[in-house]
Amino acid sequence: KVSNLPSSRSIDVPAIFNTAKILFGACFARNKGN
Repeated sequence: KVSNLPSSRSIDVPAIFNTAKILFGACFARNKGN
């Protein structure tokens, strides 16, 4: 059920932001651990 609709893009933005925040947090925790 994958559809490229403009309405789904509004949900895609926070998802990308959350993913970036998680990746940044993981890298920060890793650097802090080392």
